Parts: sequence; C-alpha cells; structure tokens
Amino acid sequence: MEDDVKKDGWGERLREQLRRLERYKYPILVLLLGAALLLIPWGGGETPAEAAPADGTDLMDPAALEQKLETLLGEMEGAGAVRVVLTLAKGAAYTYQTDRTTRDGEETVETVLASGSGGEGPLTREVTYPVYQGAVVACQGADSAQVRLEIVRAVASLTGLGSDKITVIKLKDK
Repeated sequence: MEDDVKKDGWGERLREQLRRLERYKYPILVLLLGAALLLIPWGGGETPAEAAPADGTDLMDPAALEQKLETLLGEMEGAGAVRVVLTLAKGAAYTYQTDRTTRDGEETVETVLASGSGGEGPLTREVTYPVYQGAVVACQGADSAQVRLEIVRAVASLTGLGSDKITVIKLKDK
C-alpha cells in the first residue's frame, strides 16, 4: 500500500511538470524541429574527388568526352563506325582560394590548402568547364538524314553546341 502512495505521488509530480511546460510547447516544438532539420544530410559536401563521374572518365578532358561520344554514337542504329573530333574555344580551368597578407609593405599570396580523405590539396574556389567551338563527326551511316539528325541532337545535348556548329560527314567504308 505504501508503494501505491509513492507511485501516485510520482505520477502527480509528473503531471504538474507537464502542466508547467504546456505554455512552452510551441517554442520547444520549433527547437526540436530545427534540430531535426540540422541532422538531415542535404548534400553539397562533396569534394572534387567525390564529384568525379563513377566510371572514371573526366568530363573536363575533351579527349575523354570524344571517346564517350564515339562509344555512344557507335551504338546508335545505322551509324556504323564513328570518329569524333571536338575543337575548344576555351579550355577547363580551376581557380584556387588564396590568402593575401601584407607585412611591412610586402604582400604575400598563398594558396589555401584543405585536407580530406584523399590527402591535402588546394581548396578549389571556382571550376570553369571547357567551352567547345565545334564538332566534326565522321560515321559510316552519314548518308541517312535520320542518322545525321540523331547524331547532331546527341552531340548538341552533350556538348552544349548549337546544331550549326556540328558537322556530320560520311566515313569511307573499309
């Protein structure tokens, strides 16, 4: 019987505490919601090594893109053997974060280094992707207007070139 009195006293104290917290329920709810939002991984934490394509090709490299295009277009129905040449208007560039300090009238500029799972390297501030000037695609199936149109569409969508900058020519039969 004495245990029942202790349990009832404990329950009554808990109810009293909950009644006091009743007026703070909305601020507490907002704080809990904010904490939950902070725990959600939103992305954007990728390092340049993690952002690379999974198949190992670097799209910053025009030769790698040419190879990808040749593989893709070669599998297209009616295209046959394919060769691709891309010309660059402007190559890829990386801009690194620098730290400027002036001491005794002398300015020093140092590249900021960041350490990650791949080791230590420069902190990239901006990446400029290559800008293509034109493309020439030589394929065996170029005598078909439908094949030429599909090749122009595919190259345009992957390079950002307009259709007037893409030339499709017939590759001689071997």
